[in-house]
Amino acid sequence: MSVNEAQNKAEEELLNLIRGGSAQRFVVSISRHAGRWTVEATDRSSGLSRVGDGVSFAEAWLQQEPKHAHGLVANDHSADAGISMPGLHT
Repeated sequence: MSVNEAQNKAEEELLNLIRGGSAQRFVVSISRHAGRWTVEATDRSSGLSRVGDGVSFAEAWLQQEPKHAHGLVANDHSADAGISMPGLHT
């Protein structure tokens, strides 16, 4: 996937999440510090989170993993339970 394709895919997924009917369920955080992007999407109804980081927004968004994979939350078993967050790839 080219850089432009990755950027378009990441932006499309983010916009679909925000525009979707379940948008009120989610909290999305996007930050940039020291040249690195961090994105996190949390389903407020279940508390499950996915987080990613990278040198670009697209890299961070497309590489999101369950938050426990980053050693941050031990009780997020969304991948194990087959739970997906609408608008986010798994």
